[in-house]
Amino acid sequence: MTEKKNEYQKALDWLNAKIGNRERAAVAEKLGAPTSTFNRVLSGGSAPSADKMLNWLKAFGAQLTYPDERLASYSLIPKVAAVAGAGASLETSDEVQGMYAFRTDFLTREQVNPHKSVMLLVRGDSMEPLIRDGDTILIDQSDNDPRDGFIYLITLGEELMVKRLQRLPNGWRLRSENPDKGYIDVEGDELDMFRVHGAVRWFGRVLPSGRRHIKS
Repeated sequence: MTEKKNEYQKALDWLNAKIGNRERAAVAEKLGAPTSTFNRVLSGGSAPSADKMLNWLKAFGAQLTYPDERLASYSLIPKVAAVAGAGASLETSDEVQGMYAFRTDFLTREQVNPHKSVMLLVRGDSMEPLIRDGDTILIDQSDNDPRDGFIYLITLGEELMVKRLQRLPNGWRLRSENPDKGYIDVEGDELDMFRVHGAVRWFGRVLPSGRRHIKS
């Protein structure tokens, strides 16, 4: 059975059809996008920010409408199929699972760059009680210059995790909020395996419902 395409895939198919046999490098230059990034997006790889995708669609004549004009004051941030292990394991994918709408003036006030932000699911309890298993976090990838005491999405080796960073004389301490989980010191040669992807700027969770499940 063919799965119903999500809205992002429909937009991607439309964009590919509009580009047709044109030279992608020339199209990318016209749009102000790196050729490698543009090719990767059109081939179904990593997704661009929602605002960037909308600008590309508009450049090819897409007529974008909003069911409510008030939505024009919102920025859309993609939720990607990557799981931040928060100290546990990590699964990654370029698939966009959906969009979160934030008021643009709110993001501007909080100095969050919507064009460089993504939403991720958190798994694990190392950042509890602040960030819990199953929470969704916003990562501002433009804010990747680590500062002492702030929370970041980081990679150590091949493991992606959410940690509060504490500066050491010759490196960083990766701290958990959960006192039972301890910390990891990254110094010396280990710094070559350490990468900061962006700051955690927002998180949200869905609380369980008290409703009884009704069988259909």
